[in-house]
Amino acid sequence: MSSSVLSAQTPISGFQSGTLSLAGSHYEIQGSITVHEDSSLAIQPGVVVYFNGGLNAITVRGTLLAIGTSSAPIQFTHTGASTYGGRILFESIQTNSVLEHVNMSRIGGGSVFETYAAIAIQSTSVDIINCSISDPYFTGI
Repeated sequence: MSSSVLSAQTPISGFQSGTLSLAGSHYEIQGSITVHEDSSLAIQPGVVVYFNGGLNAITVRGTLLAIGTSSAPIQFTHTGASTYGGRILFESIQTNSVLEHVNMSRIGGGSVFETYAAIAIQSTSVDIINCSISDPYFTGI
């Protein structure tokens, strides 16, 4: 499991907790990442997160605090290797995750058997404040 501040330009995958810092931005999710129960992942204002494929995901079973600002929003998008890609899946019983001043573009995806939204929320609630989802593959939320 990774924890604390993740380093600059480093691909990330697997279990994550700690902070994605602006100093280390841009991050590329390879495969998928999971925030475990009783763990949290904070994303600082201005950070850019790339998904490198259509079925990549951030699965949140703990807490995700993606809190940008109006002048430094957090960006989620895909790499040039894919037209669309990635999603954020909240499936936690914890209710303290926040997406604020987050811009998502060309997120979501699918396969022959399934399509999915940019953000999926199952069995929990998430505060979504001043966020935008532009040109999703299937639907925004």
